[in-house]
Amino acid sequence: MNPLHFIKEMTTQLFEKVPIINEENTILGKTSRLSSFLFRKPYRGVNVFIFKDSSFKELLSKKRRWWMRFPNKLADCAGAIPYNLSYEETACKELQEELFHNTSLPKIKLKKIAEFKDISIKPFTYNHLFIGAYPGPFSPSPFEVKELSFISTEKIKEDLKNPKTSKQYAPPFKTAFQHFLKLMTTKNYLSQPPGLS
Repeated sequence: MNPLHFIKEMTTQLFEKVPIINEENTILGKTSRLSSFLFRKPYRGVNVFIFKDSSFKELLSKKRRWWMRFPNKLADCAGAIPYNLSYEETACKELQEELFHNTSLPKIKLKKIAEFKDISIKPFTYNHLFIGAYPGPFSPSPFEVKELSFISTEKIKEDLKNPKTSKQYAPPFKTAFQHFLKLMTTKNYLSQPPGLS
């Protein structure tokens, strides 16, 4: 990666303004992403699960670059909510930046399936989980993504049961995945699964 591009990307991410929230997810003000990390100020975030198709059997997973938070860990497409964007807008923004670098964002129908407080990290975040289906191709960001592949949801479930293999996944991803599993095992939810294209 071009060193100047690397510096620009890092600066943009660290000093991007994010909303500061309280326990009820009410916005109290704004600060830089770097400040929220250093002073543990809670903020909002999104998780975006992209499946190969609407069977939900294969989930797209990325391995994060060494300079990212949770380096070399497997994760979903995720990020902090900028102060001027909604959850939905941020979900599309993260897809564009991480999975469709230097190319147009395809029409991927996203559905919000959960809202939750993630206390697996400090500061805590208040997240929305979106799901969508798209088999590829992808154009992953060289700044953020080291590897990209579809992984069986059954394998992820088994990995997370084992303390050793669970370590390969980023903590926020594990939290979001548990919320996904909870919904997918709910009888009423399965009777009316989200319509994905």
